[in-house]
Amino acid sequence: MTALIVEDEAVSVMLFRRFLNRLGHTVVAATAKGEEVQALAEAHNPELVLMDISLAGEMNGIEAATKLREISDAPVLYLTGYSADEIRTRALQVSNSFFLVKPVVETQLSAAIEALPPSMREA
Repeated sequence: MTALIVEDEAVSVMLFRRFLNRLGHTVVAATAKGEEVQALAEAHNPELVLMDISLAGEMNGIEAATKLREISDAPVLYLTGYSADEIRTRALQVSNSFFLVKPVVETQLSAAIEALPPSMREA
């Protein structure tokens, strides 16, 4: 499976890239800005998007995921430090989205990917 990482913390990007690689997935691009998500998705057509909610730039992860839906149905897996019900509810209103609270360990990420419907996991 190919993945796009949208995360503004460089250490987290490196960690998620390592997790995905060990799980047999390929990271096609990474960005810290929600404004870049749509262009990167058009260029790389990822099968999964790992999305932080708090990002660099003007657009947050929920807004970026909403904009992504204009061109892609790839599942969005939010990886965030926010666990408030209001934020979770807003995030999950974007179709094909799922939620994990940081800190995320490799086994949690693996389980979340495996829990995706089979049609979304096919590479």
